[in-house]
Amino acid sequence: ICFHMGVLMVSESAIQKVSRLFLIRLGEKIPIFHWRIPVEQRRIGAIVIKNELRGFPDILISYRGRFVGAEAKRPGYDATPNQRAMGAKIRFSHGDYFVFHSLDELAANLLEIGMKHLEPRLAGQDKIHIETTLNELQNTKQISQIFGQSRASDVASESDSVGELPLPFH
Repeated sequence: ICFHMGVLMVSESAIQKVSRLFLIRLGEKIPIFHWRIPVEQRRIGAIVIKNELRGFPDILISYRGRFVGAEAKRPGYDATPNQRAMGAKIRFSHGDYFVFHSLDELAANLLEIGMKHLEPRLAGQDKIHIETTLNELQNTKQISQIFGQSRASDVASESDSVGELPLPFH
């Protein structure tokens, strides 16, 4: 974790890992499931084959029967043209798609989907579980470990003196 020109820089990989941990814990309380399709490469002779679909969301979520594509990005970064096109296809097929830069944004988007598509009682229950899960995770050892691993891969700067912050919470 480092600061560059006053902007907190967190790796996309760390945001994905923390988000997946959040979704696993949330899945213990409400009907939500997620998965990630890793990019793999195979070599057949001189040809390299990837299972990558350009623009495919980082995390796929089934939230109370709703299909959701969620794209994690570092703060200050936006979706690529391929990712925006994939988001448009998902929305066209009546799914939900969003880009998020922090765990708080992921939670806010899930709350918005709940308010839009669920009956008020269920949306209210889910809101309580989402907020509780965020609070439970905020200062756990797992979060510190994920961002400790991330710190090693981030570029250090002279202003990297923040210590342990409960990231990626705002």
